[in-house]
Amino acid sequence: MSSTAVRDVEGPGPILRVLQGQSPRPEVDDDHLLRVYADMVAIRLADAQGAALAEAGDIPFHAAARHQEAALVGAAGELAADDWLFPGARHALVALARGMSLRRYFDHLFGNGSDPARGRRLPDQLTWRAGRVVSVGAPLGSHLGHAAGVAWAAKIDKSSQVALGLMGPEDFVSNDFHNALNFAGVSGAPLVVLCIDAGRERGAIAGLPEVAEAGVAYGVVSQRCDGGDLLAVIASLRAALERARAGQGPTLIHAPIAATDGDPVARLRADLQGQGLWDDAREEELLERIAREIEESVRLARAASPPPLGSLFEDVYAEEPWHLREQRAELTSLGGRGRRG
Repeated sequence: MSSTAVRDVEGPGPILRVLQGQSPRPEVDDDHLLRVYADMVAIRLADAQGAALAEAGDIPFHAAARHQEAALVGAAGELAADDWLFPGARHALVALARGMSLRRYFDHLFGNGSDPARGRRLPDQLTWRAGRVVSVGAPLGSHLGHAAGVAWAAKIDKSSQVALGLMGPEDFVSNDFHNALNFAGVSGAPLVVLCIDAGRERGAIAGLPEVAEAGVAYGVVSQRCDGGDLLAVIASLRAALERARAGQGPTLIHAPIAATDGDPVARLRADLQGQGLWDDAREEELLERIAREIEESVRLARAASPPPLGSLFEDVYAEEPWHLREQRAELTSLGGRGRRG
């Protein structure tokens, strides 16, 4: 690999906050604000439904994402259609903001025949080719090295594509996080890493160093934004993506979410109401519409057939080896119409 010298970069500086009036508002048109607010509400309600399904034993578990809505939607909404998105373990719902339907998300939770992951992954470890949402990996930080590799490939191809990796503070302790940041810093790859940090509220990451400071060690531009402030996330992502597309290398963004700052969905709703863009009647209509769509999606996903047994042989090898051909033939001779589930 041809390399460049690691750059000297400054520390991350103060945390960016917009909704509290501490930083200038990014230019976001009203229609886009209303769309992303609807996405945040859809993620909030789908998250609650996933938790209910897990509690009832209908699915094995659900990786909750409550209070991460602003960070997830703000990140996905700034990507171009051909950019790549690498979610972490608690970020599967970001696919909804990328364009995945609620029906397809619940197909995934039930692992049925329409599941984008083809019934092979645990709930909330989805993959979605159409939206360039790359498979969620269970080992901490493992997806970040893949994101750095895709970003490097984009640089080699002189493409405008950017790879965005989402992580939680728990990924900071993995070797893969540090390897990915070091690789991107040396290669100048167009990688953006967003650390959505709700972990400190759970007391799970006691004594963890400041995440954004790690970027300085690897020559990666680092910054901090309020992860519960949609406009702050948009401003941070927009600047990082612009740098990446301009060939100015990777960025690490630390986005802490503090309970003391309030609910991210309620914060944006208050802002919209203050601008005269929202009211209680529109809120009630939105909640009812999304709730109906979730209810229907769950009903259809629950009733759908599991993936066919023959799909076990697909997406494994570019050319099917002899032993799989024999197994497929044996399955066919037994009727071949079995279902796995």
